[in-house]
Amino acid sequence: MRSRGHRTSSGCTDAAGTSPPDEPEFAGWSDLFAERLGMRGVVVVDVDRVSDSCGYAVPLMSYEGDRDLLDSWAANRGPDGIVRYRAEKNATSIDGLPALP
Repeated sequence: MRSRGHRTSSGCTDAAGTSPPDEPEFAGWSDLFAERLGMRGVVVVDVDRVSDSCGYAVPLMSYEGDRDLLDSWAANRGPDGIVRYRAEKNATSIDGLPALP
């Protein structure tokens, strides 16, 4: 697993790592999810602390299902198109770190 070190998100610190398909840990983590053509990694986060605000005015939400956009996008591009797209558009993360392959 590739360690990204400690990250702070909304005031909380966590230790995060990524497991792309070419690493041994990927199979164990990806087995927890439905197989998807566009899947390129699993992000594993160890959370040290979770905080929230009061939430008194936050609207109630309900889960309505998974989105199918990744599946249709990946099917339209095909395996070679996905590789080309990632090489062109996803070489680094938004914070400049090397992205998943």
